[in-house]
Amino acid sequence: MEAKRVVKALVSAGLSCLPVPKSRQLILCWHTFRNTENPELRRGYVSESRSQSILLFERQLTWLSKFGDFVSLDRMLGGVANESSNRWQIAITFDDGYRDNLSLALPVLKKFEAPVTLFVATDYIDSGKTPWWDLVDWVVDQGGVRTLDLGEGPRKFDLTHRVEEFRSVARRCFRGMQADEREARVIYLIEQLSAAIANDFLTWDELREFVSCSLCSVGAHTASHVNVAACSSAMLQDEIERNVNILNSRLGVDVRHFAFPYGSAREIGEAGPARVSKFGFEHAFSTYPACVDPSTNKKHVIPRMIVSPRLDFIEFRANIKKVALKDCFSVARYHK
Repeated sequence: MEAKRVVKALVSAGLSCLPVPKSRQLILCWHTFRNTENPELRRGYVSESRSQSILLFERQLTWLSKFGDFVSLDRMLGGVANESSNRWQIAITFDDGYRDNLSLALPVLKKFEAPVTLFVATDYIDSGKTPWWDLVDWVVDQGGVRTLDLGEGPRKFDLTHRVEEFRSVARRCFRGMQADEREARVIYLIEQLSAAIANDFLTWDELREFVSCSLCSVGAHTASHVNVAACSSAMLQDEIERNVNILNSRLGVDVRHFAFPYGSAREIGEAGPARVSKFGFEHAFSTYPACVDPSTNKKHVIPRMIVSPRLDFIEFRANIKKVALKDCFSVARYHK
């Protein structure tokens, strides 16, 4: 309770007002962006509720720049000390590979000279395949009463009144499936909807344009965004090797970093870090909200904080400070 009162009191202040944590290093993650003042013409469907306002993104970086330096993952994790003991190191990452990462977010990053690593799920690049999470959001946006089979038998969802129940059931089903079963279920669900739903991911030409910027690099995210804990050894090997090989061949890059899809302890699995390390990645990233602590030597389950598009600016600042404060007092450590 005391920690909560301290966080509330510091909502309007910068991180420099906090006690000195073990680490002044923080990795943040965004997914997709939207321009509310001048809507971008999308090639496919992306839920507005999952997209970060690009104006808010710029405001977030403005605030972060007041007490932190934007650095690449390589600089942060390569043991390079902060130029000033009072400044934080902040690394920006994007997940999946949406087109707006290039068209909307990159100009903002250039303004702040902020490096970024994009963790790419390559099966959705230039393919038109619909990720299950966008498919679920599309069903919710359409509304109405539907009888849908999500893997647990037919259920009738009134999406006017039972939206969150539908989301919960769908997420549990899709996130827990192996890639081949999930793909079959996605196809079956699309057949039930009788709808053609394209994605709005980058093309390979656009991804090459993205990595041609000196601020930008790419990392692995499995080919089809799988739950690592639910993957057999053979399935995981196929997912990662396909992911890395096509990034190497299409972009001519050396893929050194990996981000676990979903990234929670449940979806990484107890053996997940060791399983992923066998593929030669220098580092792997979770979505556990904590500061980076090099002293733990956990190079294959490094914490990374997802920035939810549902948060307003005040909530965003409060969440950042909460993570920093938690690290100051060692309330929790990641993936024990």
